[in-house]
Amino acid sequence: MDELANKRDLLYRKGLATLLMLMVLVFGTATAVYAKESLVLLPVQAEGLTAQSKEILRTTLYHSLAKRYQVSSGEAVDAKLRVLAQTGCEVMDCLYSLSKTFNRSLLGRVMIVADHDDYLISLEIKNIFTDAVVESATATCPFCELSDVVTELKNLADGANINRIDTVDHRSVAVSVDRRQLADQGNSDFAMLVFDSTPAGVAVEIDGGAIGQTPMQYFEVAIGQKISVTLSKTGYLSETMEFIVQPGANEFLNLSLEHAMASVIVTTDPYERGANIYLGQGEQIMGRVPAQLQLPEGEYSLWVEGLASQGQRTIRVLAGQRQNVIVELTSANILTSINKQPGSVFQDVLASGGHGPEMVVIPPGQFQMGDIYGQGDGNELPLRNVRLDKSFALGKTEITKAQFRQFVRATNYLTDAENSAADRKGCYVYLGEFVFDWQAGSDWLKPGFKQADDEPVVCVSWNDANEYVGWLNQQTNQHYRLPTEAEWEYAARAASDERYSFGSNEKDVCQHGNVADHAMIRKLPDWLATDCNDGHIYTAAVASYQANAFGLFDMHGNVWEWTQDCWHESYGGAPQDGSAWFSGDCDKRVVRGGAWTDSADHVRSANRIRNAIGDRYLNNGFRLARDL
Repeated sequence: MDELANKRDLLYRKGLATLLMLMVLVFGTATAVYAKESLVLLPVQAEGLTAQSKEILRTTLYHSLAKRYQVSSGEAVDAKLRVLAQTGCEVMDCLYSLSKTFNRSLLGRVMIVADHDDYLISLEIKNIFTDAVVESATATCPFCELSDVVTELKNLADGANINRIDTVDHRSVAVSVDRRQLADQGNSDFAMLVFDSTPAGVAVEIDGGAIGQTPMQYFEVAIGQKISVTLSKTGYLSETMEFIVQPGANEFLNLSLEHAMASVIVTTDPYERGANIYLGQGEQIMGRVPAQLQLPEGEYSLWVEGLASQGQRTIRVLAGQRQNVIVELTSANILTSINKQPGSVFQDVLASGGHGPEMVVIPPGQFQMGDIYGQGDGNELPLRNVRLDKSFALGKTEITKAQFRQFVRATNYLTDAENSAADRKGCYVYLGEFVFDWQAGSDWLKPGFKQADDEPVVCVSWNDANEYVGWLNQQTNQHYRLPTEAEWEYAARAASDERYSFGSNEKDVCQHGNVADHAMIRKLPDWLATDCNDGHIYTAAVASYQANAFGLFDMHGNVWEWTQDCWHESYGGAPQDGSAWFSGDCDKRVVRGGAWTDSADHVRSANRIRNAIGDRYLNNGFRLARDL
């Protein structure tokens, strides 16, 4: 097997170039797994195997690793690798870029060398940013068939897991000395030294004698003298430097000292490997259990969250000391303490890091639902009184393109537009000349017009919105959902019985939402538009206009928003408690709020239309509700 080992080493040396040439171009769709450490699974590197054999092995590896990790794999990874290969980047730089693209720190790869019926199998999972090997295993398989190799690889992937400790170093200041020559003071036998530092107050000694603390000046250094300068401060590593003072070399020394660190090993009771560790509630993830944190001396509020549990402990660490910390976990909502007062805004913490959408607490209340002024469609009648007895939360804004991308990257989800679901290709977009139609290749990333990340996601179906909901619920251990139609209208009205939340004057609409307006008709003169100017033709960044009295943005215009309710042609028999209506034509669901394509009449609080659950339009997005 020495020859096989040599071939394996050759594969390592070939690096990314070989990886790209050998990549499997057709991968299965990755299954979403939540609350696990995440990794990018690279294509199988192999010599002496067919593409079909490599696909079988890749699938085996994927399913085994998915038991422990949230795995990003498949065409999305391949496409990024192809793009990186064209840039000519160095191997490590390419891998860094790959990891950043998928927001993953771990890379997994398997290398297989075949020599007739003998196989050498090597599995490695590595932290690309720390260069630490997380899992590593190698096996030989002499006189094997492909089925034996599959079994051996599965055994490696199932059993290679090491209960490791990640080391996370949180040094805030690096050691550095910036020496700069100052102006010559003439023919003096002595030079002047000027000291400054980060942090301030560093004690300075020259040749063992204390001369003061930074910032300071010192004149008694003889030209040509070799001196030893020692810098020290409590909580920082001392630093000593030696140099010879040159003739005329008055010098400015700008010093930065490194924190003296404490080592803190964090685990939990009950033990939950992979639980997220935070320094402060809801802050950036500092590591995952078990972890060894390198921290400057000080006091910290240590938070740990699991999938459905959390714990908190305050610790005091001293420089140079090592301590073990066990955080007790209890079943609870993930790290979110909510002020349930009406109007309060909160964000739930995500298990994978970061925060969910901003949510506003909506008070209980009652209102008259429907076309109060008799200016709408028949489907807005009959009027009925609706009473909501409980508070709930509603998204402060529509879900943005950036927020939807976070979900897609975490799950490798493909939208109905990307899958050409319901026998329709792509998204329903504007083709010009007042023509709209389904267009292959159009989707939430390519809706037919340019969008920024802070604009609402479009070209998403009711199905897509609910997939996002499912992911968010598993990330937060909360109950997010699409709002009911009654909740939506109650929140849109914000205690107003006028046509809009702000009154009934159409010309005021452009201060409160993005609609078809003067900006639209400058580009499309025959478009039915409102007599005002909101400054945007297509979607606008969320929260660009005035909020309503409940603190909600874009309830009039920007994009149509999905609700839970099945479609009915009227409100006859509708629930009066604010709940969703789950009878009727449930292949179609109610959408609300109007969009950038609509005139003022269509963005009224009472206006309603319906779309099929698989429909995806260039002007259709969603916002979420959450139970409290």
